Amino acid sequence: MSFLEFMILLLTTVGIIGLLLPFQHYRNFYKGVVSLSILFLILHPLQDGLRWQMGLAYLVLVVVNGEMIRRLINKSSHPPKSKLIRIGLSTLGMLFLVLSLVIGHVVFPAFAMPSPTGPFGIGARDVFFKDEARPEIYTADPHDKRELVATIWYPIDKEHSYQVEKYPTEFGQVVKSLMGIPTLIFSHLTLIDTHTIRNAEISNQYPEYPILFFSHADKATRFQNLAQIEQLVSHGYVVVGMNHTYNAGLSRLEHGKEVPATVGLSFTDHAANAELVEVRARDIQFVLDELERLKEEKPAFFGKLNVAQVGVFGHSLGGSTAVKLLSIDERFKAGVNLDGAILKDTVLTPIDRPYLSILREGFFSYVPTEAELESMEASLEDFQEMYRLIEDNFRTVHGNLTQDGYDLSLKGAGHYSFTDGAFISPLLFGSGLDPHQAHQITSDYTLAFFNKYIKGEPASLLESQASTYNEVIMKKSNPSQ
Repeated sequence: MSFLEFMILLLTTVGIIGLLLPFQHYRNFYKGVVSLSILFLILHPLQDGLRWQMGLAYLVLVVVNGEMIRRLINKSSHPPKSKLIRIGLSTLGMLFLVLSLVIGHVVFPAFAMPSPTGPFGIGARDVFFKDEARPEIYTADPHDKRELVATIWYPIDKEHSYQVEKYPTEFGQVVKSLMGIPTLIFSHLTLIDTHTIRNAEISNQYPEYPILFFSHADKATRFQNLAQIEQLVSHGYVVVGMNHTYNAGLSRLEHGKEVPATVGLSFTDHAANAELVEVRARDIQFVLDELERLKEEKPAFFGKLNVAQVGVFGHSLGGSTAVKLLSIDERFKAGVNLDGAILKDTVLTPIDRPYLSILREGFFSYVPTEAELESMEASLEDFQEMYRLIEDNFRTVHGNLTQDGYDLSLKGAGHYSFTDGAFISPLLFGSGLDPHQAHQITSDYTLAFFNKYIKGEPASLLESQASTYNEVIMKKSNPSQ
């Protein structure tokens, strides 16, 4: 909640109470409330921008001030004669105010992005790719080729004073794809400041920076973990996130073409799921191929990307994609799975690279609601059978690790605790775990893991079975020792 929003809510409350007071004795009070209300109603849209979630508060404040102005002009109150009516109207105004407070600051808050703790600022640029050698299997046209849009976040010097970007609008389209909620509900995200500066110059502090690829969840977006991405970049990583076209909530491709999600995870068609994970893994492999080429062709920027130091992380289906890449491409030196299932026939060979898995507590025992099953288009039997296979796959993959492995369980976390979703709407995407705590734990362990296995730096957080955080249960295996 911004200071100006707080003042609007405060003035609305004071105004409602003031209407119950006798006008003759509180004329200056009325003038003060009206003057301050006008001032803050002017400053608020200029400074913060208007939010529909505050609509009821705006409405009540305007009505209250309208009545106060009427009394000031007429020099008398002429309130409803019945005390019961006066109290009833004031109570109704307070209920509207409370409802606005709940909607605007609990359900859909104007949150502040967590501040990155590293020495670098964050730059970003979009890059479009087209794989001429790969037909697009998710369209009817046999001549279509696979197209991708990616954002590259990279370290910049903090001296840059350019204006930071607002939070990307794609999240609204993601929620529409997942839950059918209109994108207008999340229009206020354009008022949220990130820490990212678009197209700033990459830092020259080091000759090269290691690369981490991020893979989004089913029907989600490359921006879904922006807070975590900014944290990693601030510590000297380049993060490449792409939308997996036709599986992302909305992809804006080159030349303005917009592609919604048309394919998603199935709870019955395991072959289609394996194919989808394969497509997503090939997306990342292809972009890495392109970065290797661009490093030679356009060295001013891409020459600073260390294509020999590469890791991968992802959430949900993106976690499945990260695990897949560790099993098929030796260029990826380490990987992190954030609450992702290991799906049937996606990992066919043992993983011989360091691997970190962070799952919510009770991952394998979760029982979905009827509404969730309906949105999944699955029966309870389908869901339980799929998760039985997933648990078997976890045991197999984790049991066959040939390098260091870490298995973390996060108490109180929900599926979206590993994303920005819990900041954006604690009611829709939150859990028993505070979003800031979930972000800090996830970011700390991910950063420590990549620092150790990509940069070769010590990582005390990973050394002890007893975690620094009470919410974390960690098991580790060191088959290489």
